[in-house]
Amino acid sequence: MTDERELQSLNRRYLMVTRTMAQQNLDRAAQITGLSKDLLKVIAELTLDEIERMRVMKYLLLQPRIPDAAFLKMLELSDEMRSSFMAATCNLPVHPL
Repeated sequence: MTDERELQSLNRRYLMVTRTMAQQNLDRAAQITGLSKDLLKVIAELTLDEIERMRVMKYLLLQPRIPDAAFLKMLELSDEMRSSFMAATCNLPVHPL
């Protein structure tokens, strides 16, 4: 039961953060999440009740954007190098958060 609650909590937090990012800057939200702008527009309009209904799924709503080998390599890198490596690996622009 704890795992299910943790998944629900993570899904809720993911949707809340993604909604806020999409409301503030759609282009930046698309870069950070890897989600389409069309989907981000829908998420930006979700109500708290809709987020609560979505969080109860028994599956994680987010997935890593990088290959396994790249993730393992990132564990070896310094904090300063991780963002640049991620951007290069996933063909993303480098922007500070």
